[in-house]
Amino acid sequence: MQRHREVFIDQLTDNKEKNQGNINRGFSCSSGNSGMDSDCLSSNQTQETDHTFLNTAASNRSGRTVSETGYVQPEWRSNYESDYVSDGRKPRPLYSRDLLAWAFQIARGMEYLASRKILHGDLAARNILLAEDNVVKICDFGLARSIYKNDEYQKKENSPLPVKWLALECMTDRIFSTQSDVWSFGIVLWELFSLAKTPYPEISPQNLLPRLLEGHRLDKPKYADDRLYKVMRSCWEQRPGKRPTFSELQETIGSFLEDNVRNVSNRFYFLLFMSLDT
Repeated sequence: MQRHREVFIDQLTDNKEKNQGNINRGFSCSSGNSGMDSDCLSSNQTQETDHTFLNTAASNRSGRTVSETGYVQPEWRSNYESDYVSDGRKPRPLYSRDLLAWAFQIARGMEYLASRKILHGDLAARNILLAEDNVVKICDFGLARSIYKNDEYQKKENSPLPVKWLALECMTDRIFSTQSDVWSFGIVLWELFSLAKTPYPEISPQNLLPRLLEGHRLDKPKYADDRLYKVMRSCWEQRPGKRPTFSELQETIGSFLEDNVRNVSNRFYFLLFMSLDT
């Protein structure tokens, strides 16, 4: 996302500076090579990554194409084998619809984990892999825990945690649950639609908890519309029970995508996790 900032095509907002980067016009919305149309969305509609970790032990309780094999590729990026074209090494454009497709797939993956009573514990853009055909895979399960017997997990060991992606209850009480993963998902949405900016850039990890308790939240990212920002804010509700479920999130984000795009994403989701089940 960082590399594609200058070739990002904003299809959601009324930003006056949108699409003003060094766009590769050979892969514009009207180009058949990209598999994108100008009407891309539903009518319903200084390294930038912060890897700062903070020990919280002292916290107080306050259009599809078909390949040679006959495989139907997703319309939202039918040619995604490389970020560069052969002449001039120019990066391909990145579209708002790409970001929505990624967000939808992440929500579906997290819905699956929640159905299996598994909390991820470290959901962040840095822990998302992008595979061929624009398929998203959630990775890095180092902090994952089974919550089969209980709906939450209380972290007792004294270990560092990624503060800027943590829900309030994780920092105050060291309690993790699927609903704390929902908070982290809201941060991931913010990362996607800011094109990998650093969350809370003006706040140090040590000062973040008091600001969150006062009601401070991330501002709307540059490339998100009001609908998406409302989804993010719902993920950051102080009370875990007031946050949406991943089932609700994937339905909401899916409604922002065209039906055919959503159906292709669903197919990839089921193929991926059918292979895990076997």
